[in-house]
Amino acid sequence: VLFGFNVDGDFGHLGDLIGGLQDASAASAGGLPLFVAIDHEGGSVFRFKSGLTMIPPASTVGRQGPAFARGYGLAAGRELSALGINLALAPVVEVHREDNKAFLGSRSYGADPKVVDGAAGAYLQGLQVSGVAATAKHFPGNTGIDPHRGLPRLDASPTDLRRVYLDRFASAISRGVGFVLLSHALVPALDPNHPVTVSKLA
Repeated sequence: VLFGFNVDGDFGHLGDLIGGLQDASAASAGGLPLFVAIDHEGGSVFRFKSGLTMIPPASTVGRQGPAFARGYGLAAGRELSALGINLALAPVVEVHREDNKAFLGSRSYGADPKVVDGAAGAYLQGLQVSGVAATAKHFPGNTGIDPHRGLPRLDASPTDLRRVYLDRFASAISRGVGFVLLSHALVPALDPNHPVTVSKLA
């Protein structure tokens, strides 16, 4: 996983880093190529400060519609692939709600599930057509607590969990998304004792 300190604008350096990692992996016992991942949602979650197409926040892209979202995905996929990055940790497929806005902010494509499914689905398909695997996140959802700093507790009935949260990931999977990234949330409807990331029930 690459972070902001790995991408200082020197793409030659980045190419050398990724190439060296891939060569080392190829020379190892298994010889398997690496997944090289980076957050590439757009808006505030975008590791490149220059040199690549600057993608607007998901909230803006959602209002522009699926055609724009796919165009951003195509551009992002072409550029990332050219740099040797083959996995984008995007898009967020969660619906914007009062109880998660403090964490997600503008990272959601909107409050309407159809808008989210359409825009997120178009973005991920654009990425993947261009040779970069996409990641639907954060399964199954979040609250306003940053899961890196605390334990979000997502209290939803089984019916609401399916309709509001899980269906967003089902939509992304139906569009062929390559990966699903887990939330660290505790979801009592799935497992009352363990966060999703370590639950055998979720």
